[in-house]
Amino acid sequence: MTMIIRPAREADLDPMLDWEEASFERGERWSRTSWASELAAEDRDVLIAELDGDPVGVITVQTVFPSSDLHRVVVGPEWRRRGVARALVRAGVDAVRNRGARKMLLEVRYDNEPAIELYGRYGFEQLTVRKDYYGPGKDALIMKLYDLQEDA
Repeated sequence: MTMIIRPAREADLDPMLDWEEASFERGERWSRTSWASELAAEDRDVLIAELDGDPVGVITVQTVFPSSDLHRVVVGPEWRRRGVARALVRAGVDAVRNRGARKMLLEVRYDNEPAIELYGRYGFEQLTVRKDYYGPGKDALIMKLYDLQEDA
């Protein structure tokens, strides 16, 4: 299978919303409006992973020089554990690096072990915990990737 990463477009909103529904609890899902806002924002890079022409995952990152934020990575359930999220994170880091960002922050739910493992393998380090960020008893880990100007 051939994977490509390309800029997302409005036509990608339906699969993005399907992945949201399959991946997040009701109160944590992003809406069509939220995703459309990400697509429209000039300081964002929203990238789609395709395998053999089919969209399978998305990442959105924001650059606020000299920093950046990884806002969301979502992969269709049938495509998880196949390197899609890893490729999206690499593409997101490359995108903000090209905009001049020097570091990247993210929040991840404390019990999202696959995501935490991925970010850790990529070099993100835990900074702190935000209590109840995702609701009562649902903390967020704040993670940071330092010096994006070095090859990751």
